[in-house]
Amino acid sequence: MDEGSADEAVRVLEDGLAKLAKSPFLALELRNVLGITLFFVGEYRRAATLLDDVGAEYRRRGIENSHQIVLECAYHAGHAYAEIGMPLKALSHLRFYVANADADSSESAEQVLESRFVIAQMLAADDRAQEALAELEAVRPLFGAVYGDGSTHVRNIERQIQRLRVA
Repeated sequence: MDEGSADEAVRVLEDGLAKLAKSPFLALELRNVLGITLFFVGEYRRAATLLDDVGAEYRRRGIENSHQIVLECAYHAGHAYAEIGMPLKALSHLRFYVANADADSSESAEQVLESRFVIAQMLAADDRAQEALAELEAVRPLFGAVYGDGSTHVRNIERQIQRLRVA
């Protein structure tokens, strides 16, 4: 991937996965890497399905909801489902991510904020304007604190808030 050959990276991961069929945990780890790779190369449908399954498998194996690997699956699956226009699936994963990630951690604070914005968009896409409006109004000051009140992010949120109020 670093060398610009995303298709080759996906092919190598898929080949490796086929060879690891007898090692379930290593195969699970490789499926996770493949799912995230698919996400980054824009194959959102495949990434969403794969990361949805991988995250559920990690949890079935007893890995905590707050563990980084479980959270990464939820985050990327949620954003992938959002990209392919599946708001209910996206909401499920993104809400799980937001509920279990440490919003105060410097490592995840920006992703939590971004996910809350996408949650608002998915609520609007699912014709839940009042819920979307409430979420946008809640994240607006948070975006202002991080990016500044005059930032493009905040202006975008304010425009969306206005549209939802009018609708």
